[in-house]
Amino acid sequence: MNPTKGILLYSLCALLVLSGCRMGKQLKVHRSNMDFLAQSAMKPAEKFDRLAEIMATVLDEALQQPSPVKTYRFLDKFSKQNEASLDMVVAELTTWQKNLNAAQKFRILGQATQKPYAKKLLRTVPQTLQMMEDGEYKLGKLEKALVMFKLRQMFK
Repeated sequence: MNPTKGILLYSLCALLVLSGCRMGKQLKVHRSNMDFLAQSAMKPAEKFDRLAEIMATVLDEALQQPSPVKTYRFLDKFSKQNEASLDMVVAELTTWQKNLNAAQKFRILGQATQKPYAKKLLRTVPQTLQMMEDGEYKLGKLEKALVMFKLRQMFK
């Protein structure tokens, strides 16, 4: 084998191993954050903000994967690892949102648009949902969490 090809092949393998390790570390951090969020006694508005921050980061990292299949795998692992936490947080926030009147919802939405995560969510949620539709991917509990950040859902 040509030494240049050998170096290139070795570099490619090393890159793949490192990216897999990075993904594992990212998912471990997200799992820890989701477990904390599910068990915390913070106010629902704070919990909504924290979930939004986590989702923005997860979606951004997923969309940085080199292919839609790898993006899906990342999101699928996140969804499966955090199924119980996502269930708890989404159920709590859904109940909280249903008990808000329209003025309260508009106030919360206005505050949310000023948060650091807002731009990232506005970019990543539609991209992720479109990718899921195009590839007919299913992400279980994560899909329910994503729906929370679709504006029209917030006002139902």
